[in-house]
Amino acid sequence: MPELSIQFYADNPDLNIRPAIEAALSVSDDIEVFLTDDANGGGFSSLAREIGEKDRRFEYHHFGKPVGEAAARNFALKNTDADYVLVAWPEDILDPDGVLKLLEALKADDSSSAVYGKDLYVDLGGKPGHHVTGQTFSRFMLPYDEAFDPGVMLVRREDVMEADLFLETGADENSSEVEKYLYYRLAAMKDIKFINVFTSLRQRRSRQHINAALEKSREVFEFIREEMFSKWDHLVERLRDEPSAPVKSHDIKAAVLILSLLSTEIGLENPEHLDYLNAAERLDPFDYGILLRKYFFHSVNGDVYSAAEVCSAILEKFGSDPLVRLNALRLKMHISEFYLNPEEELAVKNEITALENDYFELTGQLAGKFGK
Repeated sequence: MPELSIQFYADNPDLNIRPAIEAALSVSDDIEVFLTDDANGGGFSSLAREIGEKDRRFEYHHFGKPVGEAAARNFALKNTDADYVLVAWPEDILDPDGVLKLLEALKADDSSSAVYGKDLYVDLGGKPGHHVTGQTFSRFMLPYDEAFDPGVMLVRREDVMEADLFLETGADENSSEVEKYLYYRLAAMKDIKFINVFTSLRQRRSRQHINAALEKSREVFEFIREEMFSKWDHLVERLRDEPSAPVKSHDIKAAVLILSLLSTEIGLENPEHLDYLNAAERLDPFDYGILLRKYFFHSVNGDVYSAAEVCSAILEKFGSDPLVRLNALRLKMHISEFYLNPEEELAVKNEITALENDYFELTGQLAGKFGK
């Protein structure tokens, strides 16, 4: 029985998925690689037959008709005995070292249901750049962070089953961002962890595709928010009227997420927005994203000095996390003219540069592994 199942879903017969499958098979001997495919025609049957004849760790299923990502991924989840599943796409060329570090981290942390790292994007011609996704997870920032794109995500299979598997984010199988919907439900139950390692080289889609996805993302968010409100209606009813209402200990994670979703209904200029922030901070003082939102609240309302105090609080409380520190320093620079002298501003700029270099330093090595 494999310890890890690396699961790909493919719906475009024109994709070259061979590099992704071969990279996945190189991760470890104790894995399986599972490809589900609802592409038109024969899909990837020929390639799958070729790979399967050479490597018994490879599993493949072609549905013969469009079923959608949710149904395809659920089929793979239900047909593996692995305890851990890596949710991946054919555009992901996995880094074995990074994947194994994710697995090690999740095995050691029963309080987390999922873990992810950094992904380096390349353009359509395969040329790497410095576009990297992946940052420290914040439950409160999940509804706000449009850039939350964890790339490949390693999940604990039993937690995904408890969260009702992958679900559609619309009325039919053409749903998008079904993984994000799952991460909302997992975040309401347990923690999600970020590990500062590269996990994959990912091919960027066309600008047209990206713009279409962003437009669709707004619709998906509205759907997810309403579904989360329905699932946690007992919390919504109480927290909407009284954000600081007490909640049971086992509901704290869900309550923080619900408070964040409720806060999206009102603008930053509304004083009630701060009520949701303060209530969430009391429930989870270790979520740095709540302070980030406080910074934006004070900035929008013209209180630069309170915004500066929030930056200092982030650096004091969470400054040991290099990515949180980087975010706070970048925000500090936006208002530096109000309270930093030239020497202090230069020191902040230098620290930002050092942290950015550290964040991106492995991009060349990662790209080099695949001859890019």
